[in-house]
Amino acid sequence: MEPVRTPAANYSMVSVAEAVETVLGATRPLPPQEFSYIDALGLTLAEDVLARDPIPAYRASIKDGYAVRAVDGPGIYPVAFEAFAGAEPETLPPGTVAYIGTGGPLPEGADAVVQIEDTLDQGADDRGQRLVKILMEVPGPGYDVRQIGSDVAQGEVILPAGHHLLPAEIGILAGSGAVTVKAYPRPRVAVLSTGDEVKDPAAVALGPGQVRDANRAMLMAAVSEAGALAQDLGIAGDTEEESTAAFRRALDGGADVMLITGGVSMGQRDYIKPLLEAQGTVHFGKVCMKPGKPLTFAEVPREGRYGEMGLVGWGQARWCLGKMVWFAAVPAMLAAAPEVCLGGVGLWHGRRHPQDGHRS
Repeated sequence: MEPVRTPAANYSMVSVAEAVETVLGATRPLPPQEFSYIDALGLTLAEDVLARDPIPAYRASIKDGYAVRAVDGPGIYPVAFEAFAGAEPETLPPGTVAYIGTGGPLPEGADAVVQIEDTLDQGADDRGQRLVKILMEVPGPGYDVRQIGSDVAQGEVILPAGHHLLPAEIGILAGSGAVTVKAYPRPRVAVLSTGDEVKDPAAVALGPGQVRDANRAMLMAAVSEAGALAQDLGIAGDTEEESTAAFRRALDGGADVMLITGGVSMGQRDYIKPLLEAQGTVHFGKVCMKPGKPLTFAEVPREGRYGEMGLVGWGQARWCLGKMVWFAAVPAMLAAAPEVCLGGVGLWHGRRHPQDGHRS
């Protein structure tokens, strides 16, 4: 049975700005989930990350040089031992110094570091004791020493809620021991092309009036670039049964959003608008722009959130619409700033099909 079609007059024309506002108004961040820090790249934190330990967790040398007592001053001193990063700190005997590497733990009894450039190696005495000459007067205790917690105090917020996680932040999480974080998950976006004339890109030859499916590949790439997870629904022919089956696959696959190209105009085989009306709420069905007027946005209720957007079929029109309208919603679902997700998305400058109804 043919579905009942909604006349075009039943849809009020909205501006592009109104379309974007409507989509954003219906979009919310997905419920936060726990993620391993390794899998959190590109996500947005849902809660503050606190430092488990102070950074540094011990008094550390800023430079290669000698650990000294600031009050001892210049002179020739025996080198009691060497202190390198990763070693247990030792106690510095009075009247001695210790060679120390950058990041090495400051020995007990030492309170400053003299860089190696301000010393002279004196070789060894008759008993084989290594000696070094300290050339400078140390300004005071703490000189060239990173104190405990001087970078980050224990319990301090190191990454606040709402922060978008890039490679540097993954390193911060690892360095602070925050191996699990609560963040907003990537939305799952199902992508469907429609039309009997649309064929897979791998088709060896095309029949009369047929086109290869450029939209689906372009959209799925853009979805991934925007930070979402793409689900390929393939191509649905111009029947109500195939369109309905694709909807069911999207729902069963846990999609949060469905992007559909074609099937939203007023042709006899444009089934998407009636299908959306039957299963949910159509927020708009006409946008004041050309090409692209039949752009449609609807919500279909289910457990969690689920939305659909019907997109016109011409390649350039579809890409412009996706950039201006749907891709504005990706940051909202990720709880990220728009420029975080959209910074690398640009317009496709390919040739537009003639106005012959092709939807590739």
